[in-house]
Amino acid sequence: MLLVLGGEPAFVMTALWRWVWGCPVMPSAGFARMGSVRGLLLTVGVASAGAAGGVPAESGNDPRGPERVEVTGQAAPAAARAVMAGKLVLGRTVLDGAHVSTLRDVLRRDPAVSVSASGRIGLLGLPGYTQVLLDGLPPPDGLDPLELPPSQVERIEIIRGTVAETGLAGIAGTINVVRRSLKRSLPWQWSGELSGPSAQRTARMGLQGTWRDEAAGHAAGLTLNAWRTHSELATDSNGAVLAPTGVDAWRSSTTNTALHTQVALSPSVRLTLAEGESLQLSADFSSGSSGNVQDTDLTPGSDVGARQPQQSRYRWNWRTSPSSTGTLEWERRLEDGAVWSARGQVARMNESMEVTGSAQWAGGAMQVLANRDDRQRASSQWRLVRRGGARDGHVLQWGAELRHERLTQRRGLDVEGASSYIDALFTTQAVSRNLDRSVWVEDDWAWSDELQLKLGLRYEQRVHRLAEGVARHEVSLGMWAPTVQAAWSFGDDGEHTLTLGLSRGFNMPLAMVLSPRPVLDPTAECRSQLSCGTNRPQAPDRAGNPFLQPERSWGIDLNWDASLGEHSSASLGVGWRWLSAVRVQTTALESVLWSTEPRWVERPTNGGRAQSRAVTLGFSLAPADWWVNAPSSLEFTGSLQWAGSRVSAVAGPYNRLPEQSPWAARWGSKVRVGAWPLEWHVDGALHPAYQWQDAMGMLRRQGTKRTWSTSATWTFDAVTQLTLQVSPLLNDRHTMHAIWQPTGEQWQQRSQVRPVFSLSWTAQL
Repeated sequence: MLLVLGGEPAFVMTALWRWVWGCPVMPSAGFARMGSVRGLLLTVGVASAGAAGGVPAESGNDPRGPERVEVTGQAAPAAARAVMAGKLVLGRTVLDGAHVSTLRDVLRRDPAVSVSASGRIGLLGLPGYTQVLLDGLPPPDGLDPLELPPSQVERIEIIRGTVAETGLAGIAGTINVVRRSLKRSLPWQWSGELSGPSAQRTARMGLQGTWRDEAAGHAAGLTLNAWRTHSELATDSNGAVLAPTGVDAWRSSTTNTALHTQVALSPSVRLTLAEGESLQLSADFSSGSSGNVQDTDLTPGSDVGARQPQQSRYRWNWRTSPSSTGTLEWERRLEDGAVWSARGQVARMNESMEVTGSAQWAGGAMQVLANRDDRQRASSQWRLVRRGGARDGHVLQWGAELRHERLTQRRGLDVEGASSYIDALFTTQAVSRNLDRSVWVEDDWAWSDELQLKLGLRYEQRVHRLAEGVARHEVSLGMWAPTVQAAWSFGDDGEHTLTLGLSRGFNMPLAMVLSPRPVLDPTAECRSQLSCGTNRPQAPDRAGNPFLQPERSWGIDLNWDASLGEHSSASLGVGWRWLSAVRVQTTALESVLWSTEPRWVERPTNGGRAQSRAVTLGFSLAPADWWVNAPSSLEFTGSLQWAGSRVSAVAGPYNRLPEQSPWAARWGSKVRVGAWPLEWHVDGALHPAYQWQDAMGMLRRQGTKRTWSTSATWTFDAVTQLTLQVSPLLNDRHTMHAIWQPTGEQWQQRSQVRPVFSLSWTAQL
């Protein structure tokens, strides 16, 4: 294994791809042809490695302009988990010690982060309201920052609420991933992962390196990431009517097969033009595909079951080919310590999405249906920032941003291999234009040695327009937003920190969400306007809402962090959010243009006001701080979070926001085994059963979910580590129960995830 880690990366790459899909690895000249291999679409792309600002652990303070996303005027200590006004910083020490494959796994352990029962990452129990940035900007299309390996990231910034510099789109907060910068040379490092068994297979590979000419100040960097996952999940379902007959209306068994592939290549060049002046050029290309196939066999038991197909195949597929972004960044430092910086970015993306299905009913009727959606996106973004030097305890900075996007979308529907009548009812081409403008100013104010203030003001104007033939839809927003972040350190040695934040934010709907054109569920019978009969609430048509308005919010965050010893700490956080024009998904029986019979249609609507609150208690305890005989490497971590919400447009006791558990618990422990360089981790999570209801009477019951995982890491040297992980440790059973209260119909789904074994490593070439 050591020989493989140290000298044969090409061999291991081959093993990775063969393990997941039996796919032969192509030479570089054949990369573009890999789409022909079992549906594998892999076009090499670029995701800028050096465009992001970073504070390398070796370089200390890094005051670069737009590369930094700071909440106070002080540079974040990059080595550990630092607490500031409104922000947490997870530095290189935390990332190196996590011994996991992705940033998503790092965040799942942090007490400040919420993880829903479905696994979504967020803050304050609101994953849908959490903004994720890459180097302070929205990530390129198709590139998920949370899938990056920790070795390629300088730090993770967890920003509570909104601040003027990062924008107002993160109602619950912002997670900003800052990649390694070009400040110093970085030897070639690579990482990989293999997991199985056959029901859940993953292959992952990452490569990075930085060259720097110390005399001239020039630098170049390269990062490569590729991963592929293949999973199968079996689900049993049954449905009934609430009448106490004791007989199921139907039973079904579904096999869900998912496949995801992603490739990103990241070059970056930084030139020193003069003393204190630099120019950096980077490019983003990424390519990927995601697919999902559901095969269902139904056993009908009554008239309710007769409205469902006896056999169906539902296929969803999305791919980019490819997404590309180019970034040019200029920076100049003045003698008084001020910094001017300008950034320009252009991006292009080709995307296709297809939802197809075949279904056969009891009477012998057969339907083959395909929803097609091809998109071409072109966007440009410009940013100018000035950061002033410190004067009398103040550091003043201001900036201006402009972003324009044009998205052309061609959509169609095929039934039985022929163009559908729906294409004649709705235009097949839509063009959206999004224009965003903003200006902001911030003052980092060191009131005293104990009290730090960050006062900001931001104005954002957004206009999203959609043109579909002669139809025109528009949604606009203009908002002034003050932001206040304060941090007070107290105690004998400043071991306690109290932070308070006030913020305002919004959630802007994309222009394409305004389109009223439907996407039909392939398992809902509809072959023509006359034979498009009543479908089911659990398989509705999906359409947009031309009258949808942006959500707006006010928020308050109060957090206490304390050092309990040399290696122990505790934290308590409370957050409130008040939302207006909150967006909810509604399912209703509507008279529609594409059917002579009413159809169940799901669409987004504004549901009045909502209130959300969350309390998080976290701890990290090292017994050696109090017990002299305890192993110095032993550590216990965990968090307990309570969250609740109320939506005014939803009646009843279960009118909470979706995916917000009433409470959740996570815990973990790690210890070094004897004198060996072996570290053992055990992690657990609990999401209790809970219920929530939408505005039209759909009541969902989420079953209790428990997850255990364990891992062992062997450290060979500072850059070579090998980790074996089992997750989940035991069979993970999950139940979802839904009741459509207007008719009394109900259905239940039961699924089980079996243990997955993974082997991951990092090494230096």
